Amino acid sequence: MKPIIGILGPTAVGKSSLALRLAKEINTEIISADSMQIYKGFDIGTAKPTPEEMGLVRHHLIDIIEPNDNFSSYLFKEATDKVLEDFAERNLVPLIVGGTGFFFKNLLFEFDFEEGRDFLSIREKLRRDYEEFGSGYIHSLLEKIDPDSAEIIHPNDVKKAIRAIEIYYSTGKRKSEGKNAQMLRYQNILFVLYRDRKKLYDDINRRVDKMVEDGLFEEVEKLSKVFRQDCPAFNGIGYKEIIRYINGEYDKNTAIELVKQHSRNYAKRQITFYKKMDAIWLNADEHSSAELIDIIKTVYFDRFNIKI
Repeated sequence: MKPIIGILGPTAVGKSSLALRLAKEINTEIISADSMQIYKGFDIGTAKPTPEEMGLVRHHLIDIIEPNDNFSSYLFKEATDKVLEDFAERNLVPLIVGGTGFFFKNLLFEFDFEEGRDFLSIREKLRRDYEEFGSGYIHSLLEKIDPDSAEIIHPNDVKKAIRAIEIYYSTGKRKSEGKNAQMLRYQNILFVLYRDRKKLYDDINRRVDKMVEDGLFEEVEKLSKVFRQDCPAFNGIGYKEIIRYINGEYDKNTAIELVKQHSRNYAKRQITFYKKMDAIWLNADEHSSAELIDIIKTVYFDRFNIKI
């Protein structure tokens, strides 16, 4: 199989449009590494590629599960492995694009603990602790046993915090230690697309406004009549805030501002995560899309001596 090209970056930085142009130029297809675009029907708030874009270039791992289903980096690894087998048979360059750093990390490396294992007894106790003491207590436990993971995992992301604690109590190893015992599964080269922080935040705000204009509130209201409000897909930014608006917890303008704020906070956490990865950073403020594509192709060719 040809080595993987990975394009990462914070939300709204322009990954998808760059990947679309690159895929067309090197005659390949796109594998999505986005933890929300996997859900069927959740389209506007996840900035899912349009039908026209997916008609230009085939996309994989979009609209693959129901909103009620759980998904993890372990399941992403399993699903992507199957897609990569197909790419190898067709001699395509694997182009993986998305903002979910954990997906890349667990796909590209084998760690010294099994991430897919289900530690039910430990999980049940942690869930009871969460119900009794709240998310702050769970995050404080994580800070004590695995401060590096606690730095990356948001205090309100109870699911990821519990998962990291499970790993420690079940294996004796910290989740963050996986990077010290990693074995390469696939040859790869990763590029992180970034830009000036203020410009990025302005783009995030404009993107949310465009989502609202395109019918984000209507999408969430429609979905809320079909699926339970506690289903996994409604935990995504842009959905959880509007669900609370629908429930009368605050007005529409407050919901919009919260979507913007949470999106900016998420972008900051993404950047923090990427800084710990072995990647080449590309400044989208200093280069045009054509220049960025030329850089990616040149580096890929030089690194692996493969023409694309």
